[in-house]
Amino acid sequence: MKAGFWFGYGQASMNFVIGGLQLVQSWLAMRDPAVYENYQVVSGTNPADLSQAFFVILFGVMTAGSMGALGPDAAAATTAGSKIFKIVDTPTKVDAVSETNEGK
Repeated sequence: MKAGFWFGYGQASMNFVIGGLQLVQSWLAMRDPAVYENYQVVSGTNPADLSQAFFVILFGVMTAGSMGALGPDAAAATTAGSKIFKIVDTPTKVDAVSETNEGK
């Protein structure tokens, strides 16, 4: 119960922050659309490109955080996979293909 609550709280807070940023951006665009569309922070950069860059960075950081949390699981899966390949590559004493009983 506690883990589910905190997971939901984390997801909700992240989405509220994203929604709040989009609300502020929309408010700025509606306040004076002509100024907002023609405003250039750096030569050739418009606010749409800046907001796109912001969300790329935001989702990149979220993905990196998820990968950091799943890192130990990936390491365990790599170890398990190498153990499975080691077992499969080990030659057996039983010859299941041969039709003779020479292996006894």
